[in-house]
Amino acid sequence: EDASRIVRIVRKQACYVRFAPADKSGVIPYILYANWRNTVSPEDIERIELLNPHSPFTDLQNRGKKIKKFAVVSRIPTPDNTYYPIPYYAALFKGKWFNIKQLIGIAKEAKLRNSAPIKYHIEIANSFWNNIFKVEGITERVKQQERVNEEKDNIINFLTGMENSGKVLFSTFYVSPNGEEQHDVVINKIETDKEGGDWATDIVEAINMMCFTMRVHSNLVGSVPGKSQTNNSGSDKRELYTIAQALQKPYHDLLFSVHRLIIRFNKWTAVKPDCPFIQLTTLDE
Repeated sequence: EDASRIVRIVRKQACYVRFAPADKSGVIPYILYANWRNTVSPEDIERIELLNPHSPFTDLQNRGKKIKKFAVVSRIPTPDNTYYPIPYYAALFKGKWFNIKQLIGIAKEAKLRNSAPIKYHIEIANSFWNNIFKVEGITERVKQQERVNEEKDNIINFLTGMENSGKVLFSTFYVSPNGEEQHDVVINKIETDKEGGDWATDIVEAINMMCFTMRVHSNLVGSVPGKSQTNNSGSDKRELYTIAQALQKPYHDLLFSVHRLIIRFNKWTAVKPDCPFIQLTTLDE
C-alpha cells in the first residue's frame, strides 16, 4: 500500500500493445492495451503508465509513490529501429519464404488428392476373350460378360497380395506379317516413385531459410532428416547446441531486465535471475 515494494509482475502480449505519442523529448509516456482485432470501446482500453525505457529505475524512484501500476518495455535492439520495433523473424514473411513453404504444402496436397494411384496397366487383346469363349463354349452375351469379369478378377488377385509374390504368369503371343509381336495379355507396371525428389530440394531450402531466420540450426530440430551432408555427427550437434545457447544469452539478459529492476527496487540481496547453461556430453564422461 505504501508503494515500497513490487509485489506482482504480469506479462502483456506485445501484439495488443500500442504506444502513445512521444513527447518533445522523445519519451513515450504510456501504453494502451486492448484486443484491437475486435471492435474496441474506450472502456475496453487499458492505459498503463510506461517507465522511461532509457532509465526505468530512476523513473520508478521518481514516480513510484504516485503510480501503483506501470509498464516496462523489453525491446530487442535492431538496425533502423522504428517506433514499433520490427522483429528479426519478420524477414521470413517479407522475403516470401513462408509463402513458398506454404505453397509447397498446398502443391503436395493437391497432387495426393488429384493423382490416381494406379499400379498396373493391363492390356488384353480381343482375341484372348474370343479364345476363352470358344474353348469354354460360351455363346450368350450375358455369360460372356460374366466370364470377362471373372477373368479380370483372377488377374487382379494374381497381381495383388503378399502370398502371390514371386509367381509366374504365362501368356501366348504371335508374330504379325510385318514382324511385330502381338501378345494376348500385357501387364505394365506403372512407376509411382517420386520424380526429382518431389520438391525435396525446395523443401530443404525453405526449411533452412526458416530455421536461419529464427536463428535455429536445422539439425537441432531434425527438420532435414536422413543420411546426407547436412546431417551432422553427434559431436557437431553438441557443439551446435552449445552455440545456440550462447546466442540466446543477450535475449536472456533482456528478459531478466524486469527482474533485475524488481530486485533492485525491493532491495533484495543475494538474489539474481539466472537461466542455466546446459552442457551436453558423451556417455563415457
